[in-house]
Amino acid sequence: STSAAAAAGDGRGAAAAGKPEDRAAQSAAAQAAAAVVAAAPAEGSLDQQWSVLDSSADVLALAPDDEVLAELLTLQGELLQQMVINRARLGVVLQAAIDDLPNQQAAQAERTSWEADIVAYMTAVREARKAAKREKREQERRQAVEEAAAMLPLSPRHTAARASRAARESSYGGGRGGEWVGGSEDFEEETDRGASPAAARGNAANQVASEEVLGADGAPLVDALSSRANDDALCSICSEGHSEPPNQILFCERCDVAVHQVCYGVDVIPDGEWLCWPCVQYEEQMKRQGVSQADIRPPRWMGVGHTGGSRSVQCTLCPMHCGAFKQFNDGSKRWVHVVCALWHPDTRMPLDVNESEVVSGVEKLEGRLAAPTQHVCQVCTGRQGCLG
Repeated sequence: STSAAAAAGDGRGAAAAGKPEDRAAQSAAAQAAAAVVAAAPAEGSLDQQWSVLDSSADVLALAPDDEVLAELLTLQGELLQQMVINRARLGVVLQAAIDDLPNQQAAQAERTSWEADIVAYMTAVREARKAAKREKREQERRQAVEEAAAMLPLSPRHTAARASRAARESSYGGGRGGEWVGGSEDFEEETDRGASPAAARGNAANQVASEEVLGADGAPLVDALSSRANDDALCSICSEGHSEPPNQILFCERCDVAVHQVCYGVDVIPDGEWLCWPCVQYEEQMKRQGVSQADIRPPRWMGVGHTGGSRSVQCTLCPMHCGAFKQFNDGSKRWVHVVCALWHPDTRMPLDVNESEVVSGVEKLEGRLAAPTQHVCQVCTGRQGCLG
């Protein structure tokens, strides 16, 4: 009956009104409905109620036709009321989250700052370790040089240094300046073995004409970074040892020179072996002459040293042997160290071109390269390279 439904509704309303969170969740519509129920007159007898219903035909027209529909309407009303309550509760939660947002932002900024400090610290530790390793290698190298220099005067083999110098000069195309005598360790110049005075004077003239800059030990100057003494190799161009994609260190299979991809312009690492440009051209020339690959480059396990390639070319701008070379783009086929091309003020070389003839600016140096014997370097006392 209507009174029973109203009583049930009043009971549910009273139960809901008894909870603080439900009272806070009541909307304006719910409060208006509660006000209408409270303002209604007291219920009369059953006959009086039926008479009120009979006189209100419009109200009876809105009543459900059966109990199932009435129950559905009741449940929908409860769902709507619960939705209003949930909305009010979510509003409180969202407001609390909004109020706490500055605190969350400050905490995130603090975490970001800590992460940046940690990354900076780890980077500094790695760089310090690399610097310590480089310093240790340099100290060991200097110590070895000092020990060798100290032991040289004490050696009973007085001609050993001269023989070593002649052997190194012959390996760089300097010709045969003497020979071993009778299987002994003594090295005797050709002029000491009965050569004619005219031949001796001719050899001396040729030596002056092709004067080569030598180091303190009497050997030709060689790029210290042109070969590796251990696995910790350094790039022959930038002298750095890091090797990570996409800028790894490559080693020439012939001369063993080490270069970075970016420093030498190698965009893609080949699947097989890799050769620097002087060694590429040297082996291609040998193949055109009909030399077999086994004779061009014997396997390393055979212990046969590789000549030719970058070990036989000469830099146009400096007296140093070996290293990472490329060529001038004027068609002269002249070689130049990549380091020299990058640091000389008159030459230019792109780093992103994987070709050999890429160095420009040699036309500005022709006046100083045409007659190198007219000048002597005040630093190394040599006449090779770009002097001015």
